[in-house]
Amino acid sequence: NFDFTVTKEFVSVVDYFLFDTKGKFYGGNARRFDWKVLQRYDQEIPFFLSGGISPDNLFEIELLQGMNLFALDVNSGVEESPGLKDLQKLKAVLAAGLKPIFCCGESLDQREQDIHFDFIATQLKEGLFHLSNEEFDQVIIAYEPIWAIGTGRTASSEQAQEMHEFIREQ
Repeated sequence: NFDFTVTKEFVSVVDYFLFDTKGKFYGGNARRFDWKVLQRYDQEIPFFLSGGISPDNLFEIELLQGMNLFALDVNSGVEESPGLKDLQKLKAVLAAGLKPIFCCGESLDQREQDIHFDFIATQLKEGLFHLSNEEFDQVIIAYEPIWAIGTGRTASSEQAQEMHEFIREQ
């Protein structure tokens, strides 16, 4: 029973909204978003959609036709193991004509062992570098450190900028 009128105060200061499933944890809850709720949204601002999206339920995206959907956060729904995407599942999202958000990030152990750049490089290599140029152009890459999901911790500006630069160089 989300009340979309609460978004009105932000319309003049945002480019996009992110709609996700509310769960008992911060971050991913592996619960599917009830897409029907978006029929009550006025569609004024484009949105990202998150919440249990996977190739198994992409056929339901038809419910969103005519809406101002910009991209889909497909994180765990296309992962073969934590943080590592399954290329074939990602390609299924792209084949459906959708724009996936490809989040990459490291665990706290990986950061503390100073192997976080290696892990991000692996994520990008295995998850994106086998795509065609046309497919790659449809993907949004986002840095989302695994250690910050649901913990209340956030990456510092310096950490985020350093990782953004690393990702661009890959």
